[in-house]
Amino acid sequence: MSGSGTPPTPARPRGTLAEELVRGLGFLLNTPGKPVHARTSLNRADMTFTRLDRLLRAGRALPNSWRVDWDASVWEQERVTLMYDEVSEALRTLGGSVVSWPALQRAGDYWGRLDTAMRTGSPLPEPWGSRPRE
Repeated sequence: MSGSGTPPTPARPRGTLAEELVRGLGFLLNTPGKPVHARTSLNRADMTFTRLDRLLRAGRALPNSWRVDWDASVWEQERVTLMYDEVSEALRTLGGSVVSWPALQRAGDYWGRLDTAMRTGSPLPEPWGSRPRE
């Protein structure tokens, strides 16, 4: 016990920061709220995706739930890269709730596909890396 008289805070089990961002992004896109708040929801999801994107581009630890297939075909990598591009593009849509709401739904659809692909064994989208060099 420390000298302040307060017990230490127990450590909580954590995944990687990337794992936390993946969970957070999934939550934001699966529970977007009301259409009137779509612009705010889209901005929050975009900020979360941007943080994840920066981490993975920097080579930080991947989410524990993802299974990378380093031997996948070029076609498969192009497929997941397209999903990545669609998520990124949808999250950066500008405008009020009339355009933000469908963009939020589109981002959620493509994020769900990308996350599922990564959880079941897929190559990383090109911006996040390629097969490690031997």
